[in-house]
Amino acid sequence: MSTSKEMKIYACQYIETLEIEGKPKTKLFSINIVLYEAENEEDAYEKALYGIETRDGYRYKNDFGEVVRDGCLGIKDIDIAAYSWKGFIEEIKEGYGHDAAKVWLSESNCNETMITPKEKLSIFNPPTNEKKYRY
Repeated sequence: MSTSKEMKIYACQYIETLEIEGKPKTKLFSINIVLYEAENEEDAYEKALYGIETRDGYRYKNDFGEVVRDGCLGIKDIDIAAYSWKGFIEEIKEGYGHDAAKVWLSESNCNETMITPKEKLSIFNPPTNEKKYRY
């Protein structure tokens, strides 16, 4: 994709729930990582919010015909994953730790303290020592 503006790749961690409708004891919690291409931190945050809003409440049938409800509780963190898709792909090929992943949590380990307010997200609070990306 070629644009006049420089796009970066942001990794958004959000808290997701999955539950079979009518079976409350089936609720699962996970931390998902989704990649967004954005011009700046604010754009990345807005795209992450939109992504969460469009997924929250999504329903589908599993292999057993049960209706599964997907819920999104909120953003855990957002940070820069790469300064370009090419750079991101090269890092993955070399085995560095930019893997998108899902971490399953128990309900007792998942609570509102895991949701990070916008002003405390990593993209709005860069570390004092600059990250050194090779690309």
